[in-house]
Amino acid sequence: MNTPAEPRATLSGVLQTPQPMETVRLSIEGMTCTGCVNSVARVLSALPGVAQADVSLTKARAKVTYDPAQTSVDAMKQAIARAGYKAA
Repeated sequence: MNTPAEPRATLSGVLQTPQPMETVRLSIEGMTCTGCVNSVARVLSALPGVAQADVSLTKARAKVTYDPAQTSVDAMKQAIARAGYKAA
């Protein structure tokens, strides 16, 4: 049973309801081994707001669950590019 998230008070005293997590699938070029998969998963998991990063070598894809208030798809693509791969 899903229950709505409870509002939280912030330092400003304004109540905020937590935003729902989102999931994105990114195609990744250049991965050739398990080490590549681990590198991509590591850089994605290091981003603030990323709750889970599942990376598949055989599918050449990453499935990322994240908080859009803390990170963006563009930030994920940039992190992947810094690790030496291309994401689309």
